[in-house]
Amino acid sequence: TVFEGGGLTQGVVWVSAVPAANIPVSLASSDLSEIEVPESVIVPSGQTSAVFTVTTVDDTLIDGPQTATLTAHVQNWTDGNAAITVLDNESSNLLVTLPASALENAGTLTNAGAVRLSGTLPTNLLVSLLSSDLTAATVPPSVTIPGGQFSAAFSITFVDDLSVDGSQRVTVTASAPGFTDGAASMTVLDDETP
Repeated sequence: TVFEGGGLTQGVVWVSAVPAANIPVSLASSDLSEIEVPESVIVPSGQTSAVFTVTTVDDTLIDGPQTATLTAHVQNWTDGNAAITVLDNESSNLLVTLPASALENAGTLTNAGAVRLSGTLPTNLLVSLLSSDLTAATVPPSVTIPGGQFSAAFSITFVDDLSVDGSQRVTVTASAPGFTDGAASMTVLDDETP
């Protein structure tokens, strides 16, 4: 097991008997988007093994653990195979950003809020949005983060009432299946005075 973006690690090719000459061994990875290996390695004569470098690829995909198979091949020999699991370094947490504050008579602030991911997905992600106080601020019921993108913006509509009710704290929560909810808060400032 290795971590995505963890840099370099080592692999070893073993042979069952001591060769009398240098043996070139072809190497291959079943998933070059996760693991890269050199094209070949030489097992020196008189030795039973050779070390090679394995490179873990750091992508931006939220794809969870991925398994690649490494294959060592010599013509007319039985191939050697080993599986390696690459653990994703992108989290499945949603992050919400909001302005710090706004007046209740601000109306609608277009694209003032955003939902962000730590990486990208191959397909669109529908994210549900919820305001904790609909008498102070509303948000759309959902927003879609397009495949290949890190975020999507949404508008915030403020409710201008006639009450002298002071500042209101509003929390917007984002949720999506398979992701940890994200939330952020802002202050809605009263525009009435006693």
